[in-house]
Amino acid sequence: MKKIIVPLFEELPKESQEVLEPMKRKGRVPNIIRTIATSPALLEGYNKMEAIGKRSKFSAKEQEYIKLAVAEANQCTYCIAAHSYIAKHMVKMSDEEILEARNCNSHDKKLGTLSCLAATAAKNRGHLDEADLNNFLELGYDTKDLMNFIGIIITMIITNYVHNITDIEIDFPKV
Repeated sequence: MKKIIVPLFEELPKESQEVLEPMKRKGRVPNIIRTIATSPALLEGYNKMEAIGKRSKFSAKEQEYIKLAVAEANQCTYCIAAHSYIAKHMVKMSDEEILEARNCNSHDKKLGTLSCLAATAAKNRGHLDEADLNNFLELGYDTKDLMNFIGIIITMIITNYVHNITDIEIDFPKV
């Protein structure tokens, strides 16, 4: 099988370089983002989907529980590593919380429910049963929140599939 090579920043289409320049100035552009950026259209779509989380009422910690559960469900070693790093260093989650998120449980009912629902949705190709949906709504969320929840899952699915199909090098500490 031919190996997919992660492009250098300078090898990306100019349109993608312009979008990613601020990220590059802050430090680095991860391999998964550089791979996505080979398609300016996919990069644009990914960035719009990623913005959903920022515009939702889900906290950074809740989003990482969702993202880690989806990455685990999709067996994406890149995203498990990347989001474990983000959870620990940016969101300040403990190692125990990171494992809880990945394993779809938590002593916190809301976080446990969100991670389990995210994992179930990922494993079942978006299908949730009535009890699952009721659990989500009982947490105080509404239809708008459900759409944002789906958006966060879809954002993860993009990166999960990019890595699982390309098997690019993981440039985060391996988990």
